[in-house]
Amino acid sequence: MPARPLLEDHSSPAPAIAITIPVRLIGLVLLALVAVVMVSLASWNVDDPSFSYASGEAATNWLGFPGAVIADNPGTRPGEDLNPALLAQLDNIDGVKDPEADEDE
Repeated sequence: MPARPLLEDHSSPAPAIAITIPVRLIGLVLLALVAVVMVSLASWNVDDPSFSYASGEAATNWLGFPGAVIADNPGTRPGEDLNPALLAQLDNIDGVKDPEADEDE
């Protein structure tokens, strides 16, 4: 039986380090976008002007008017954003019946 080498060849980089530069740039851009959304949501104010609320006052959002617009939809309508996901789950709950199913019986 041939002897195994004691030291393995580590000349190639580890797979996590071998990520190409464009993939890293895409990750950095996504990280920056998440940071912008988080900052705009953290400084959301109901009285900020946006596309759904007209106000003559300046935006108090830390990112100004663009931040107020970004934070407006999730800040004012979280229920509307979640409804499709919640309605999809209602089909899985026992005891909830489809109103159209009663007409067929």
